[in-house]
Amino acid sequence: MTNGVTKEIFLNAVECRTLGWFLRSSDDSEALGLADRFRMMQGSEIGRLARSLYPDGVMIAPGPQARDETARLMADPQTRVLFEATFRVGACTAKADILVRSGGGWKVIEVKLGLEDTDRMADLIADLAYTVVAARKSGVRIPEASLVLQSRNYRKGMDTTRLFAEVDQTAAVDQLAPAFEQVWNEIERETGAATRPAPLLTKACKSCAFFATACHGKGVTHPVFEIHRLGEKKLADLALRGILAIDQLPGGFKLTENQARVVQVVKSGKPFVGPIRQELAGVTWPASYLDFESMQTAIPLYADLAPFTQVPTQYSIHRCAVPGKMTDHLDYVADPSRDCQRELAEKLLRDLGANGSVVVYSSFEKTRIRALATRFPDLTAQFGAIESRLFDLLSVVTNTYYHPDFHGSCSIKNVLPVLVPGLSYDGMEIGDGDAASAAFALIAMGKYADDESGRLLDLLRAYCKQDTLAMVKLHEALLAV
Repeated sequence: MTNGVTKEIFLNAVECRTLGWFLRSSDDSEALGLADRFRMMQGSEIGRLARSLYPDGVMIAPGPQARDETARLMADPQTRVLFEATFRVGACTAKADILVRSGGGWKVIEVKLGLEDTDRMADLIADLAYTVVAARKSGVRIPEASLVLQSRNYRKGMDTTRLFAEVDQTAAVDQLAPAFEQVWNEIERETGAATRPAPLLTKACKSCAFFATACHGKGVTHPVFEIHRLGEKKLADLALRGILAIDQLPGGFKLTENQARVVQVVKSGKPFVGPIRQELAGVTWPASYLDFESMQTAIPLYADLAPFTQVPTQYSIHRCAVPGKMTDHLDYVADPSRDCQRELAEKLLRDLGANGSVVVYSSFEKTRIRALATRFPDLTAQFGAIESRLFDLLSVVTNTYYHPDFHGSCSIKNVLPVLVPGLSYDGMEIGDGDAASAAFALIAMGKYADDESGRLLDLLRAYCKQDTLAMVKLHEALLAV
């Protein structure tokens, strides 16, 4: 074992030693997708702008000399600020985004993507706490620790200082630090062991890339976390009994009606079919199938927008006279060089007309419609009328149909292969919402030449069209069940 313990490895190992072991053992060379590359690019830019607030800061170059260079500069009383200050404790390494001399010691500042009131604060505090513990274990006095996030009050064109909000998290870090110190040596030892630590079933298994391929979920077709909203206490109970698979669940295990439905479907191999036609009878014709795509950026690209504002950038509408009989396709893709929300809103109202259901899949479209109504008060009544016509196909699937091959999710990407196997997103260069959002944002930032931008806009149009076509075909398939 030659790899060291990074912050990512440590924090994952806090939740699951086995995952920490896999991460430390693996060659992290997998190519990143467009959405991940975009997030990294945004993070790098936010970090650069945050460093610009400290013109006297000194950057620590990466490499084997980083720890010694950090110690040398910290010993120099003339050094006030360091960027990427590096600490190594045994096999564990930490880098502080910004280290500021303060109160006879140093303040650790971590710069993160997110608004100052982010709901991810607990994760960010853990991130900060790891760096603080590593610095303290290196003999550095750390009296203060802060997160630097983006301010909701920032608007395009304002001074960079107004983009950031520093949130003091010293108390929260000091509360968490003893727990990290307690497991520090254990994590270093277990993640570096020659053999994998014995895995335990936890909620982290559900999203773990190793669970089904190399860990205890290998060969388990239907793990228990396919049961929707299975609480941590029940999951812990199953872990103690060594139960990983739904078909191992004992009789009498307490579940809700919907949870029991999933178990019954998996054990029988037969789908649950409820009153599908009765629910679908709520659609009025002609119906318009609507899908939005949007983008959000840490640094607003258009005037009068806060960081991370969801900006609708395109939509697709398939219109049907009756189920499955498409009469029209309408769409809109914004000009990335300007804020087209008003133009999009007005065209959307025209394209949806005044009659028939507006069929969607999930609550995302409702949220976007409400946001447009708020942004343009003179259109509030018209968007209110559109909202009253919304019909959510996802709720129909959730309430009336479940197939074992849904594997715990009724997302359209899980449902389509079962009910509409001939329609797929496979092979699409842009084939998911995160990639679509990233592509549009990168075009708007001028990261592509004109010909490549045009090609990507065509791909965005095709992806959004596929989403509404999928709804049309799914609706037709549900009626045939």
